[in-house]
Amino acid sequence: MLKYGFMPFQTYSSGELLTGFLKKELIEILQKLVGEHRQRRADLTDDVVRQFMTPRKLKYDFPPPTPPSDKKKKKKQKNSKAV
Repeated sequence: MLKYGFMPFQTYSSGELLTGFLKKELIEILQKLVGEHRQRRADLTDDVVRQFMTPRKLKYDFPPPTPPSDKKKKKKQKNSKAV
């Protein structure tokens, strides 16, 4: 598998690496990837999907948002001080 490493462009453009070989390598990689994906989908149950899709409260520690009117007042105060 991929004896040329991660630089097939140089070897392909020089003619050392043929299109058929690249296609063969890609087919092997994709068959493995698709096979693993199919297996994971087959293992998926309705319970797992339901648990994933259940709405839940987010946990975060952000400061509460400032109301828009307060922001405008602060900007006006800063601008009046600068002048």
